[in-house]
Amino acid sequence: MPMIGPDELPELDQKLARLVQQVGASKKPDPQDIPLCRELLDWLIYEGWEDAEELDVRPIAWSDCLSEKERQNLANLALAAQQYVNSRAKDDKAIVLEMGQVMIELRGIQLVDRARPKDILDHKTEARDHYVYERLCKGVSPARIVSAIEQHPEWDVIAVADLEACAEAYAQRHQLPSVSQRRRTS
Repeated sequence: MPMIGPDELPELDQKLARLVQQVGASKKPDPQDIPLCRELLDWLIYEGWEDAEELDVRPIAWSDCLSEKERQNLANLALAAQQYVNSRAKDDKAIVLEMGQVMIELRGIQLVDRARPKDILDHKTEARDHYVYERLCKGVSPARIVSAIEQHPEWDVIAVADLEACAEAYAQRHQLPSVSQRRRTS
């Protein structure tokens, strides 16, 4: 069982950053999350951890180059990652992200934002927001819009109360007239 030594700290930081960036990229469980969780567990614990009845976090506990708080949080992250790999549940993903963010903060890791400019969203969100914008402009009831969104499993669900803000943000991103302006001109 290898312990984490001073020479491994840069690699640990890199793995934590990659994990947090990937897991934090979407609210829903993503198939790409699982290989990163497995990779972290293989590196932290040992290959074959999946076959063990209980995850052995002793290599983390024995790693003197980490503070006590870092060791405790890293062990908790490992246990959360194991749970997420086994369940693939949204709640378990949220715990992995939260524990990963705590470790990022404790280790003082600066995340590099490799995303596109923040005003451009992923294609699924853009499609949903376009749909919301167009439907609100046509006067479709918010309840019907939310119901239609729920029929698209690839789209994140949005609350009725947030539809107007979603449509306005879409209009600003694409330099379109606001919903209220479009309604007046139709």
